Amino acid sequence: MRKRHGVSTIILSGMLAIGCLDAAPSERDGDEDADKIAGGRLAKPNEFPSVVAFIRKNYRGPDCTGTLIAPQTVLTAAHCVDLANPKNLLVATGSVDPFREASVDYEVDRILIHPSFDLSTFEGERFDVALVYLKEPAVDVPLMELNRADAAAGLGAKIVHAGFGAVLAEDAATAGALRTITQKAKGCDTVEDYMYADAPGSEAIDEVPDDKYVCHVERRDIGIRAGDSGGPGMIRKSRTRLVQVSVHHALAPTDGTPSYTYDVRLSAHMAWIDEHIDPPAEQ
Repeated sequence: MRKRHGVSTIILSGMLAIGCLDAAPSERDGDEDADKIAGGRLAKPNEFPSVVAFIRKNYRGPDCTGTLIAPQTVLTAAHCVDLANPKNLLVATGSVDPFREASVDYEVDRILIHPSFDLSTFEGERFDVALVYLKEPAVDVPLMELNRADAAAGLGAKIVHAGFGAVLAEDAATAGALRTITQKAKGCDTVEDYMYADAPGSEAIDEVPDDKYVCHVERRDIGIRAGDSGGPGMIRKSRTRLVQVSVHHALAPTDGTPSYTYDVRLSAHMAWIDEHIDPPAEQ
C-alpha cells in the first residue's frame, strides 16, 4: 500500500551506515576545481526522479538512498538493508525533501542481498548491492537506466552523485533533502595509497581494482555522507539523460583529513541484477 506522507520535524540522530552525496553538473565545468562544491547543492524538483529515499517507519530522518530500476524493484547497497526488517521500511518517491514535505511512500515486500556480500572482507565488499522489492508498482516514477559497459566512468570521468544523506553542520537544516555533487573519478590506486600508505607490504595490496569500483577522493567539506549509501553514481550521456554506473559504498570521515571513497561498479553485477529484477529484465 502506498500513501502520501508529510512531516514537519526531523531527528538528526541515529543515521544508518555509510553514504554518498547527490550530484549535478557544476556551473563551472571549465574550471579545474568545478567539482569541489562544499556539500554539493540541493537538487531541483524532478531533477533525479528515479532516486528514492529509504525511511524507517519508527524514524523519519536520513537513512539510505536507492534508485528505482523497475516498477517494483529498488537498487541499493547491501549494507543498508542487510539487517533490515521489510515490515519497518518505506520507500519514498516524488519528493526532494521527503522528511519535511509530502511524498508517495511504498511498503517493502522483501529484500534480496547479493549472496557474496560480506562487509567484513575486501572480497565481500565488492558485492555491496541489494534489491528491494515493493509490494506494488511505483506509479509515475521514471526508471533509472543502468550502465553495462565496463569501460564507462574511467579515470577523469565526471560522476554525478545523488543522495538523501546528512550534510555539513552548517547545512543541518536541510539534512535529509536530496543533494547533488559532481566529482571526477580517480584511479583506485589513489584509494589504496590513502588506505595503506603506512602499512607494511602495502605496495603489494590490490584490494580496490578499477574494474570493481568507481573511486574518488573525499574531504571534510565535500562528498559522501551517512544516509547517502546505496545512492547512484551517474554519468551524463546527454543534457537530459543520466546513466547509473555505481552504488555508493563508502563514507568520508568528518575530521578534516582527505580520505577515500570507492563505490561499487554496476557493470560487474549486471548479470545478477538482470536475473533478479522484478519484472525480469528483457534479454
